[in-house]
Amino acid sequence: MGHMQLSHTKTVPDAWRDLSDAENDAQTTAIYDVIGAHGGDVKVAAFSPGDATVFSVIEYPDRASAQRSVAGVLALGTLEYVSVQELWDIVDWAQVVRAAAHG
Repeated sequence: MGHMQLSHTKTVPDAWRDLSDAENDAQTTAIYDVIGAHGGDVKVAAFSPGDATVFSVIEYPDRASAQRSVAGVLALGTLEYVSVQELWDIVDWAQVVRAAAHG
């Protein structure tokens, strides 16, 4: 398993204002293209209507790839990151805890 990341993003309002459906789709595609160019695999992308933000779970080959992807998405000027968190696989984590407990 690579580097799993939870991203909480919001749109840059001016970048999405008055777009046609085709322009909106093109900007969304550009974001996915940046993620893919850095080896990212989007596992979940979910919209939160309460605060109009997007939560994404993306797997990357490593942390450096994830960081380059975030930088690339920021460079597009269409999204801002509210937070980025590394996620640990629960099965792997449980094994580490058990190993530590048994010395």
